[in-house]
Amino acid sequence: MMTPKQLEIIKAARARKRAEPEEIILHAHLCPGDTCMATTIPYSLNQQFPGKYRIGVKGSSAEAIFANNPLIRKVSDGAKIIKCEYNDCGFVDVAGVNIIQAMHMHVGRELGIDLKVSFNRPRFHLTPNESSFRLMREPYALINSGWKDDCETKWYARWQEVVDMLLERYPLLKIVQVGESWHHHEPLKNVISMIGHWDAQPRRLIVAAANAAFGLGPISFITHVFAGHGKPFVCVQTGAESLALAGYPNIKYVSRQTTMECCRNGGCCNMKWRECRHMKNGTSNVPECLDIPPQEIVDAVGQFVKGGLVKFEISEMKSPAFVVGTLFDKDMACLGKETSDILAAYSKAKHYDCILGKAFDSPMPVKWHKFRFVSEYLKAHPENGWFLWVDADAVIRNTAFSLDSLLDDVDLIIGDGLPENRVNFGVFLIRNCEASLRFLDNAWSNPEALDLGSLRVKVIPRRTFNSFTGEYQQGDFIQHFAGPNKPKSLKPPIPICTSLGRAVMVDGKPKMYTIPPGY
Repeated sequence: MMTPKQLEIIKAARARKRAEPEEIILHAHLCPGDTCMATTIPYSLNQQFPGKYRIGVKGSSAEAIFANNPLIRKVSDGAKIIKCEYNDCGFVDVAGVNIIQAMHMHVGRELGIDLKVSFNRPRFHLTPNESSFRLMREPYALINSGWKDDCETKWYARWQEVVDMLLERYPLLKIVQVGESWHHHEPLKNVISMIGHWDAQPRRLIVAAANAAFGLGPISFITHVFAGHGKPFVCVQTGAESLALAGYPNIKYVSRQTTMECCRNGGCCNMKWRECRHMKNGTSNVPECLDIPPQEIVDAVGQFVKGGLVKFEISEMKSPAFVVGTLFDKDMACLGKETSDILAAYSKAKHYDCILGKAFDSPMPVKWHKFRFVSEYLKAHPENGWFLWVDADAVIRNTAFSLDSLLDDVDLIIGDGLPENRVNFGVFLIRNCEASLRFLDNAWSNPEALDLGSLRVKVIPRRTFNSFTGEYQQGDFIQHFAGPNKPKSLKPPIPICTSLGRAVMVDGKPKMYTIPPGY
């Protein structure tokens, strides 16, 4: 027989157990766009059943898309796993259930509750660095003009005309073409191509879209991203999918749906060209529902502009606030003076800060002095967001190149090295942040044991900004005379920078150089 005290202990334990939240894992097992829509579920659960559930997530893209969400916690291995299914979704009936509603219905059934939708678009949580990130100072739009093998009838065939008309109407605008490399993308002219840059890294598109002027494309991952940010987006909607599938409030849909017999009651669900029975005459890949004049899409952007939701202004934000720098010793005095003249002229033309230094009085080999030099400058100048280091035996060859095009939500951007090296520190772009300063200080203390583990690093093809001798091609940003057989000087009379059709100006005078034969 239990004593009264023992009974009180048991009652207290049972009460604690009842008060403990039920652990669940939302399994976002589908594509990134569907995972975006699943971000609404934790908010509905927390609002309607506060404290009842402790929520974790899993899925190929779930960690990146749910990142920083305060409602997502670590849960035990025994937590109940619920797939974010949407089988209740009405694909054909325009009045049917949309995907977010269907996900809520499924999760509700699994938990034995009546779960309603509390928020009708994705929810993202950005860090301060992510919130301030821009691809460039100029206003930019993101466009996904591609298609997947299982969704052929989403493809719109006249994106190039849309791009040309937008650029003519809005001269300050830059258009960035995005998408994963394994999808189909017809290259667009007069755009900045970043196709494949963020393969399997959905967070990077989410961050890049946060400060974009607007977006364009069919209904796909990019649509859900712009919807989550509440940013303007023009969606060219096929007749194959119902407009009710998402129906976001900040999206302008350009569609022929409800105006044609084949899709007047919603999507026809014919996702393959061969399945579509209403092709534009003379074509095999243009459904009549996507025979939309480019002007109609451009005018949809114009409505956002007229309403004040899209502005075409040069950003005045100090970030990224680039500084460009180098240093050299007496052994490289001649070549270093010439390359640093060009570096300074390039920086002035681009409105970047420029710092030119001399080697420190230290027994450390000069090639390692860069780490101390960059660290000391960034500590003294917190207003500078990024430092581009360029070895003194490397020379700017393309003055039209903009550092904005390199930026990403990382701490260090560096080119790959030779086969025996992972990276090459002859040229690198580093963010002014605590992690970067720790790395630079540690590198100065022990340069033979460089540890990149604490940094978010993006390794890019070396020729992007660090072309070695023998691989340099006209138009490359920087040519690097790496190795022992470097020229002692650049000699006249050919201009070093030919991309703009004129010589580099130093102190108001043209500076003429040529690369010696063999380099």
